[in-house]
Amino acid sequence: MNSKKLIIIFALFFVVASASAFPLSPSDTEIQNAINYLQAQQSSNGDIGGFATSSWAVMALESAGVDSTSFGSHSKSSSS
Repeated sequence: MNSKKLIIIFALFFVVASASAFPLSPSDTEIQNAINYLQAQQSSNGDIGGFATSSWAVMALESAGVDSTSFGSHSKSSSS
């Protein structure tokens, strides 16, 4: 597994684990930093490291209270 995917998976794990764990909340700096990192990793087609990693990212974002359909600057309707 290459290092970029490992870093993305670590960030996803951190968001999922931390968003629901006491004492962190979605507004805490650590969670916001992880969300910002995922946004920076998003490609021009909305993908974050491939299908599986993007799926984990969606779950992590939703658990942190982020609407994944409007996440990042690449959110476009699939009907367009």
